[in-house]
Amino acid sequence: SGGSTPRRLFELLGGELAREFPVEGTRIFWCDERCVPYDHPWSNYGSAFELWFGPAGFPAGNLHPVPVELGPEAAARSYDRLLRERFADGRHSLDLCLLGMGGDGHVASLFPASDALAEGEKLAVAVRPGGNTKPNVERVTLTIPALAAAGSRLLLAAGAEKLPVIRAINDGNPSVKDLPAAILDRMAGIHWLVVDKNA
Repeated sequence: SGGSTPRRLFELLGGELAREFPVEGTRIFWCDERCVPYDHPWSNYGSAFELWFGPAGFPAGNLHPVPVELGPEAAARSYDRLLRERFADGRHSLDLCLLGMGGDGHVASLFPASDALAEGEKLAVAVRPGGNTKPNVERVTLTIPALAAAGSRLLLAAGAEKLPVIRAINDGNPSVKDLPAAILDRMAGIHWLVVDKNA
């Protein structure tokens, strides 16, 4: 995933830790992407490439960005197809999903009360965030079933305002049971990493 939370991690992986990361044997897929060009400041792929993939020398064939140039709906269909082809044998899935969480409990681009939360078949769907979500642009996101099928889910959370949500989810508080992060945690489990000293 993208957003602001993983930027420092990407900087480390593209800098002092680059020699320790097995780029040749690693394939990267996206949990979500904003439907903007890759060179746009809002692009998750663009940010990760600038900070990590480019400096670390990732082979281009190991990177599988969402084809945003197709438009949201077609890009989601294409990504769903790509994931099904890559993991068609049923014995393999994504090894690790690196996620962030918004203060509203959203993960990837699965937002509270979104119809995408009820998707049980597709692995990737197009969504438009509502409310005050920034940036308020169309996106492609992996669905709960796709994220739940991964070997592990690591959620990086930065910001003291997110701690009450994390605590409520971990405590099983019914007031947060419908938040995307809580749904995913119940279904498949999440490893939480709070990276803000104030939290």
